[in-house]
Amino acid sequence: MIQNNQLTSLPDAIRGLRALEKLVLSQNQLTILPDGLFYCSSLLTLNLSRNHLTKLSNKIGQLSYLQDLDLSENEFELFPKEIGFLTRLNKLTVAKNRLRALPHEFGGLYNLRSLDLSHNQLTQLPESMGDLINLEEIYANANRLTIFPCFNQCARLKEIHMADNQLTEINDNELESLLSLVSLNVRGNRIRNLPEQVALLPNLERLDVTNNDLADLPSKIALNKKIKNISMTGNPLGKIRKDVVRLGTESIMKFLRNRLTIDDGSASNNDPKTFDIPKTVETDDERKRRVYTEHHVVRSTGTFDFSHKNASTLTEESIELISKEKPSHVNLAKNKFTEMPIALVRLADCLLHLDMSSNGLLQLNSQVGQLKELRFLDLSTNRLTDLPSELSSLEHLQIINLSMNKFVRLPSVLYELKQIQEILANDNQLVELDANGIMKISTTLCTFNVRNNNIQRLPPELSKCTLLKSLDVAGNPFKLPRPATIAKGTQAILEHLRNQLIE
Repeated sequence: MIQNNQLTSLPDAIRGLRALEKLVLSQNQLTILPDGLFYCSSLLTLNLSRNHLTKLSNKIGQLSYLQDLDLSENEFELFPKEIGFLTRLNKLTVAKNRLRALPHEFGGLYNLRSLDLSHNQLTQLPESMGDLINLEEIYANANRLTIFPCFNQCARLKEIHMADNQLTEINDNELESLLSLVSLNVRGNRIRNLPEQVALLPNLERLDVTNNDLADLPSKIALNKKIKNISMTGNPLGKIRKDVVRLGTESIMKFLRNRLTIDDGSASNNDPKTFDIPKTVETDDERKRRVYTEHHVVRSTGTFDFSHKNASTLTEESIELISKEKPSHVNLAKNKFTEMPIALVRLADCLLHLDMSSNGLLQLNSQVGQLKELRFLDLSTNRLTDLPSELSSLEHLQIINLSMNKFVRLPSVLYELKQIQEILANDNQLVELDANGIMKISTTLCTFNVRNNNIQRLPPELSKCTLLKSLDVAGNPFKLPRPATIAKGTQAILEHLRNQLIE
């Protein structure tokens, strides 16, 4: 940590710290970053907050292992498109800058869980924001946003904070995919109407619409039993009495329930049953939620989850569903498939992630080669002994999980994968590793797991894998390197193998 030291620059020699995982440079006087910083390829955490930085190098994309990046309280106005290459990023904090826009490539941060954009000058967020499938919380307070973003694939989003912007409306279709949303904060905007969809958010607990231009709330909010807090003072309410609002959430919910039962022609307000959800309304609610489940979940999340079905084939209904909605993620884990469903080739142009773990696969059919956009393939816990040569067509494949199968040798087709970064092949029956094959992927391989096999010798060529950061070889019968060296981790193993090459 080199924080709070009045540093005005960094030496370019920092490029030599290839094993550095955490760097905290907050509260300094930095105005520019040396190119050498972007060669610290093992960085997991980088904190550059509270400096005077105005420009982020397009080399930021080289820090592909970054999980936590803090650029808050600087003077950034724009980010390069390469920021979208940080695919392992979990947390990004860029609050209190001068950001006017975000690049479309921002949607590439598909592992992002927490995003803080507060106190900038953003007028809108890119449409690709809806591609952040793992996003759980977003803070975009105190910007100049006029349009509520469409989080169409953000099914895990739990908190939205967009207070103090210039929003005038929220549409139904902007909320329909937010099945996990717990807190919605849009206080200090110019919103005139809330959509009925707010009432149907199944996990919503907190709603803050303070200081907007609302005249009313949808009555059906009263039917949402999860809601614990509604803040709505500072609105020109014409249809809800001020004394009702002043008494708080319970008073507001009771008022809306009363109004709802009157509108539905139900019993008098003195009848306590009027505060229950009328059966006709409940049925309608259930129907709508079923529609979301059947017709919107795949579209909204980009994921088709067919796991734990005890199935050996896809149903016609499922085939029709994926053909129409074109999911990017398909989960067929823990079933009884003996081959990949041929119907998946209908997703050739969009499928990025396929999980067929824990099935009964004896072989992988050649049609897998048609899934040319695939990035992630999980075939673990099956009975595979080989892979088809057509797999080499998957030019974008980065991660393949072959653990707990019946492989005696790693299939040669793996060494033809141009962008492969992670090979997980633990708990098989491997007896050797192909040194020549490993050399073919030495410039891309980052993670290699062959734990618990029957490997007799580790090829020294593994040490030539320039990006290799995680190597797990424990549980094999080779004599060298010794267990004590293996226990020290990847760098110690690679150093041992490098010494063997020299000898």
